Amino acid sequence: MQECVQAWDWQGTPSEPAAYGEGHINQTYVVRVDGAGSPKRYILQKINTDTFKDPDQLMANVCGVTEYLREVIRQNSGDPNRETLRVRRTRDGKPYYRAADGACWRVYDFIEDTVCLQSVRNVEDFCESALAFGKFQRLLAQYPVEKLYETIPHFHDTPKRLADFVAVVQRDPLGAPAQNRSPGAHLRRGPG
Repeated sequence: MQECVQAWDWQGTPSEPAAYGEGHINQTYVVRVDGAGSPKRYILQKINTDTFKDPDQLMANVCGVTEYLREVIRQNSGDPNRETLRVRRTRDGKPYYRAADGACWRVYDFIEDTVCLQSVRNVEDFCESALAFGKFQRLLAQYPVEKLYETIPHFHDTPKRLADFVAVVQRDPLGAPAQNRSPGAHLRRGPG
């Protein structure tokens, strides 16, 4: 991992990366950098290339969207350093680093005094999540969609997902009783 840490100019001395968070797709670490001024933290992530098979396209999407958001937030008198991610480029100006073993790594500024919930704890959490997602969608409303790559084929294809779900239910891999074999059957029957 030390090889990948050296791919960035930290403007100080980076700590050994420490596992961070509870993500289930990428491996996430925090790096603390002591330099001029107060210490600063960064997120170092190993991109799951089993899921994201083309890291060039993935990072083109991430950089395009976050750079666009940063500008829209500035225009709306917001604080882009708190309201969206910032990708840190490698020493040679790339949005991620490919290690000798093929692993792909990226770095973001750490946004202090924030939380990332793995599940909703109460109604307020759910409401705040919905508001944040709505704001994200509103800020991206004018983003040129033709600039985006489809990094996971059909991931956002709702009709295909529904058709796949119905096919699994009808195939009945777990041997459910006949009355439970249609999607939403438990909703029509009621509790119990």
